[in-house]
Amino acid sequence: MTSQLGTTWAKWDLHVHTPSSPVHLYPGPEPWEPFLTDLEALSTEYSCVGVNDYLFIDGYERLLAERANGRLGNLSLLVPVIELRLPDFGGSNSQLSRINLHVMFDPALGADMIREQFLNALSADFDLDPSVPGVTWSRTVTRDSLTSLGAAIRATLPTERLHEFPETDFRLGFNNLTVSFEKIAGLLDRPHFRNRYLIAVGKTEWDDLRWSEQSIATKKTTLNRAHVVFTAAESAQRAIAGRDALKAQGVRSTLLDCSDAHSLATSTEKDRLGNSCTWICASPSFRGLQRAIQEYDTRVFLGELPPKLQNVRDRPDLVLERIAVRPLAPRPQGVPAHFDFDLPLSTGFVAIIGNKGKGKSALLDIIGLLGNADCEQDFSFLNEDRFRNPHANMAQYFTGTLQWRDGSNSSMILTRHTTSAQPVRVQYLPQKALDEMCTPRELSGTDRFQREVEDVLFAHVSAQERLGASTFADLVAARTRASTESAQGLRQQLSVANMQILEVQRGLRPEVRARLAKELDTAVGLLTSHDADEPSVSTAPLPDDPEQETLVAEVARLRDEVEALDVELHNLREEDANLATEINAAHQLVTALETLQRHVDAFRVHYDSNFRALALESNSVVAFTVNEEQLKTAIKDRTRRQGEVRSALALESDSSPAARRRDAALKLTEREAELSRPSREHAARLRVHAEWAERRRVLVEGDATTDGVQQLKAKLAAVDALPSKLQHLRAERLDLSRTIHAECRRVLDTYDELFQPARLFLADDVIASKFALDFRAALEPIGFSDRFWEMVSRRHSGHFAGTDEGGAKLTAQLESADFCDTTSAVEFAEAIEAFLRVDPSQTDDASTAADRLIRSGHTLEQLLDYVYGFEYLEAHYSLIFDERPAEALSPGEKGTLLLVFFLLLDPRRTPLLIDQPDENLDNQTIKQLLVPALKAAAVRRQVIVVTHNPNVAVVADADQIVVANIVDGVFTYTAGPLEELKTNRHAVDILEGTWPAFQNRSMKYFEAPDAAREPGSGEVEPGVTEPAESSTA
Repeated sequence: MTSQLGTTWAKWDLHVHTPSSPVHLYPGPEPWEPFLTDLEALSTEYSCVGVNDYLFIDGYERLLAERANGRLGNLSLLVPVIELRLPDFGGSNSQLSRINLHVMFDPALGADMIREQFLNALSADFDLDPSVPGVTWSRTVTRDSLTSLGAAIRATLPTERLHEFPETDFRLGFNNLTVSFEKIAGLLDRPHFRNRYLIAVGKTEWDDLRWSEQSIATKKTTLNRAHVVFTAAESAQRAIAGRDALKAQGVRSTLLDCSDAHSLATSTEKDRLGNSCTWICASPSFRGLQRAIQEYDTRVFLGELPPKLQNVRDRPDLVLERIAVRPLAPRPQGVPAHFDFDLPLSTGFVAIIGNKGKGKSALLDIIGLLGNADCEQDFSFLNEDRFRNPHANMAQYFTGTLQWRDGSNSSMILTRHTTSAQPVRVQYLPQKALDEMCTPRELSGTDRFQREVEDVLFAHVSAQERLGASTFADLVAARTRASTESAQGLRQQLSVANMQILEVQRGLRPEVRARLAKELDTAVGLLTSHDADEPSVSTAPLPDDPEQETLVAEVARLRDEVEALDVELHNLREEDANLATEINAAHQLVTALETLQRHVDAFRVHYDSNFRALALESNSVVAFTVNEEQLKTAIKDRTRRQGEVRSALALESDSSPAARRRDAALKLTEREAELSRPSREHAARLRVHAEWAERRRVLVEGDATTDGVQQLKAKLAAVDALPSKLQHLRAERLDLSRTIHAECRRVLDTYDELFQPARLFLADDVIASKFALDFRAALEPIGFSDRFWEMVSRRHSGHFAGTDEGGAKLTAQLESADFCDTTSAVEFAEAIEAFLRVDPSQTDDASTAADRLIRSGHTLEQLLDYVYGFEYLEAHYSLIFDERPAEALSPGEKGTLLLVFFLLLDPRRTPLLIDQPDENLDNQTIKQLLVPALKAAAVRRQVIVVTHNPNVAVVADADQIVVANIVDGVFTYTAGPLEELKTNRHAVDILEGTWPAFQNRSMKYFEAPDAAREPGSGEVEPGVTEPAESSTA
């Protein structure tokens, strides 16, 4: 009986001779017992043996009898094989050889059928004696007839050559017997054998058949009309090389390595029991063998261990062995027994089929729950609308159990929920999730399709390179953290540059220079007028008496003192202003250094794990020292001096210069009042001239409230120097902007580095490399338009005036820029600023035009910081399929991409569950893309799918077909390989709509002649004309 597990990997040796073989090397007078013992001692990897005793079947019958008596229980299948020789010669004249042809029969035929309808029908005709007209020997093939043939041959040999053939008559007849392929094919075409045999040709003898201009067609035909090629290679490497050679020669290359055993396993002979390297994934049946030959590339392996078996043995904890759901005992009265099953699961590709509502998705939901899949919200059966409906909640009465290949179990009542506290042991894509991912919508700010893609990409990153991150996004953030922080620091510098640029631009407004020029003209005019009105000072009158002489001298002294004190006070006021500036600068330095210290401390804390990972002390790498004493001394000295200056300027102290000037001026006034009239008048004239001189100084030098000629000239010179300064500042800003963009680009470099493992995986995988899959990262201006219009008004004239016109202008600039390119991105920022500065309909200067466009609550500086600082640039990546990004694909195309992505690119080896992957795909896409992807994925991981499509279950060649049904209200699940009759019938009825419906369609299809095929139509599969229970390889 065929196992419910479906197809399994096992070693098959289809060329083993028994002691009943005419030629063998088994030792002793009774070789059967050691032969049987050796067969029973074969590695547990062996499942099936082909019994090949040339033209005889009695050895096969002996093994069947031994099995019936309880022996050979280690072998699941014995295949009867008949070995014949074709008439064609190969080799050289000195060592001729004939082509060996092997016919493997379905064991279900029975030995008697094979003997009576094939062996007993074999005959040969030989003309051995020229003196006898016609055929001199014609018999059916038996041991006696071969003995007769040998005797007839010997009787016709020249006497002088008889010594060359010492073998028995039987061996001589056996060695000479050949049967034409046409005769063999005619017998096999009988109804008894049709589609119940396989033909193999021996590669060694076929190789001996020469390639020559007379034999090419014969050589190719001999091999191509067989189903398989037999070889008995010295090693797996030689067998693989032989298969590759057949492929290179363009002939049948379905090669099976066999032992061609004539000796026991302990022999040193190459052709010994157990010396073969052929693994076949099939049920232990003849139909299983036929199916394996049909799917040779995926179901036959030559070597030590198939990759699938190696994966299972490496990580049995990642392979499901069986799923069971049982009702709780005792089950409450009235509760239906919806589930009561225990289902073994294939380690490869499992296809769950069944009509609608028969429990297919229910089975996947239960496996997903027990495997802690992270998609419970998408379950279609285990939800509150169905099996967990709060009113009945049937789930509470059933317990599910998953058994893993490592012996561990996962068991829970079906009301329980998955948890993030435990690892995800199966990956499940319910139909709801697939639909949602193929029709993107925002989920917590992130597209679910992208999240799934990131999970796969993250799985390709080795644990050592994940930097402690648990998601792809976290890893990107960790890898780009330094660049992000650097960009933020650069944006602060950019803000300062923008502030300075705007100050310069405002200084360059035409009215600013015009105003200064006007003020200078006015000041020069006032100075000229003032100079013209300089009061005259006559010679001082001579004093009338000694007392007046003394008084005049004292007045002169007091006047000099007041003038000297005025100079001193002027200098003190300038010093006070300078000291205030210096003290403020020193305090700013102290604050900045304290901030810098905090940044350094934060840096050390932030990157402490990085330093520790390198076994480094942060202090030894980052040295930061502040000499506060120098600053404190500078502040202290200047503050002390500032106190002294301000005391000197204060009137409170009688000894201060200010008080002394006050007192001196008061005394001067008093003494001038005591002068004689001529002297008083002279003193008054001197005072008027001093006042005139002070006024002239103010007109030239200016004061706290008024700019003088010198200051105005300096300001005009400064304005004239602004264009050069502006050019320098703009160059500085461009450098900052380029550097910021370079930091943004580092994110793209990070993406490229993280994509690399996945790219290598795609390139190395034979199937995956056929798909045009790639990843592309780009910087995109996310939200730029919205933020721009928050700050810029479209109501004023200019390039951005008007809702439609302004929007179109901005959109055109965004679409023409390549934000991945630093030069293009900076040019975009410059273009935006230029459009803001220039209003083609106005004659206003640039700064005025730009300021007028800024909305209330915002500033031009903020806008320029935003445009040049590139905070709007976000790194986004796309999965590229056939040269188109995923977001540009239709839902069906996106579904195809997603499935291929999970099946081919996902390196995770946890079981993969997919509910109806074919739901939104056309059959051509399923055949060309989904089918090879499913086959490839099943090698790496266990794949379990629900499907209604025969292309998925049959063409993709499922290892196990699980048939879901409902019997008396109970969900039932039966399983088996497709080649098992009952399973095959279920598959035809469910997937094809019954055999008559399938046959009706197949008879209407036909293969177009090559000349009639449309260009690009590809291969046309031949129509199926044979029923499933008699399918042939």
